[in-house]
Amino acid sequence: MVLGGVYGSFNLRVYKKHYFRSMIKPQNVDDFLHDGCGRCAKGGTPQCKVHLWTQELLLLRNLCLENGLTETIKWGMPVYTHKDKNVIVLGAFKDLSTIGFFRGVLL
Repeated sequence: MVLGGVYGSFNLRVYKKHYFRSMIKPQNVDDFLHDGCGRCAKGGTPQCKVHLWTQELLLLRNLCLENGLTETIKWGMPVYTHKDKNVIVLGAFKDLSTIGFFRGVLL
């Protein structure tokens, strides 16, 4: 698809191919901690937000594993499950790292 406008033509297919090639999704949590989530073009670079919070994410990871949760990657993020149900997701942003609870009201 080619889009035109004030700034000239723009080939959306070529843009998507280049943009998504630079976004490699992690296959495991070690990849996530080393390369980032792969959800933006900063993944795999020193500018990736995951690198700002590596120590905190490792601490949260260890807490999850010590409590018997199973570790996996979903949506490019570490997710911890119990009896095949999503329980916890970890994330990293510019100003904070997060621990999110799925259906936390039921905990």
